Amino acid sequence: MTLAKKSANPPAGFKLAYARPRGESEWVAFGTQHRAPAYLERCAGIDPDVWLQYGAPGGQDVIYVRAR
Repeated sequence: MTLAKKSANPPAGFKLAYARPRGESEWVAFGTQHRAPAYLERCAGIDPDVWLQYGAPGGQDVIYVRAR
């Protein structure tokens, strides 16, 4: 089971890493990412540098990572 953060907007200092239409399995990358979306999805509940939301506005699942 994957935990997802539930808030309307990602915290300041985060950038969009991956998105997909709700219910799809393939993620679309934004820029060059160092970690695979499956890895980020698994660690989102315990890693403060990863922010995941299922069913974001616009009907998408999104993964944000802390900008470095």
